[in-house]
Amino acid sequence: MDIKIEKTEWDLTLLLKEESEKFVEENKMDVEKAAYDFIKKWKNRTDYLESADSLKEALDDYERWAHFYGTAGKVGFYYWLKREKEQNNPDVNAGYNKLDDLNKKIANDMQFFILKLGGIKPEIQNKFLQESILGNYKHFLEKIFKNAKYMLSDSEEKILNLTKSNAYTKWVNMISGLIAKAEKEVISEEGKREKKNFESILKLTYSGNKKTRDFAAEKVNEILLENADVAETELNAVLSFKKMEDELRGFARADKSRHVADDIDSEIVDALVDSVTDKFDIAKRFYELKAKLLGLKRLEYHERNVEYGKIDKKYSYEESVRVIYDTFNSIDKSFGDIMKGFVEDGRVDVYPKKGKRGGAFCAHELISNPVYILLNHT
Repeated sequence: MDIKIEKTEWDLTLLLKEESEKFVEENKMDVEKAAYDFIKKWKNRTDYLESADSLKEALDDYERWAHFYGTAGKVGFYYWLKREKEQNNPDVNAGYNKLDDLNKKIANDMQFFILKLGGIKPEIQNKFLQESILGNYKHFLEKIFKNAKYMLSDSEEKILNLTKSNAYTKWVNMISGLIAKAEKEVISEEGKREKKNFESILKLTYSGNKKTRDFAAEKVNEILLENADVAETELNAVLSFKKMEDELRGFARADKSRHVADDIDSEIVDALVDSVTDKFDIAKRFYELKAKLLGLKRLEYHERNVEYGKIDKKYSYEESVRVIYDTFNSIDKSFGDIMKGFVEDGRVDVYPKKGKRGGAFCAHELISNPVYILLNHT
């Protein structure tokens, strides 16, 4: 069975039928109702902190909420995706910010549940972890019990939730938006001068044509330098907020919060870092060999990913899809079916453009929502 390659932009009607005030408000109301139904039922109860049967009921309710609604629902994911494509669109940003306010409000009002679970007495924690009725939630509970020592009071958590957007998220979004709207004239591999956005210029730094890649690298650095002063302020703001939060939570090292979030022991990360550091000479020898093969004295920083060998074909998006689709199908038809759904349903946004986020990602929000892929295919 062939794959139809007709859509190259996201079809967000899979999340929201239309971007009208009516549909947005209906979705917001559904999200709020689900959250506050849970809060009304469980906030003032304590039986689930001692009874496995009650805890099972509470966790089932919590899982349904997290599965279908979360803190912003389909409409929150819709505006987040829109913003990734149009970072400098004021209307999209306004819609995103309204949903972000709802997100923070619900997150603050729902957090009592996790905080209370974290405060369960150790002897009851051990009992709950042995209960077969709670088997599906065992790891979820283990993580909460293990990380409870890093949780703050309800009031302190609310303050951090409210301030994080201004101290972190908005700074990061600002720099991302500034870079996304930047354009420079570059030299294409065919020797033509043309204006391109940052992501497309970045791809040219991997060109096999040295003149093209060196000129592209110069333009990349120009864009970065134009934003360097404000980026420095951004980094200082983000790091100051992180340092404060780490101190409040009692994280002894800067990367500990990441390890806690990723559910991995710091000792494992340290062992990996030590192993890689001990073998830095491999990377050095690799790049020395690559420079020699490319006929260069040394590689410039932007040349580290330049392909070696004669590349005599460019792959269009359509050709790329068919190659990968055939490969997936040859491994397991279910892989091919999954990819077919992404491509044919309009869940892949393909080409770079001014204002669009750089790089690539595969993003989801709720388990009940469709998953979307962002590319910058050149």
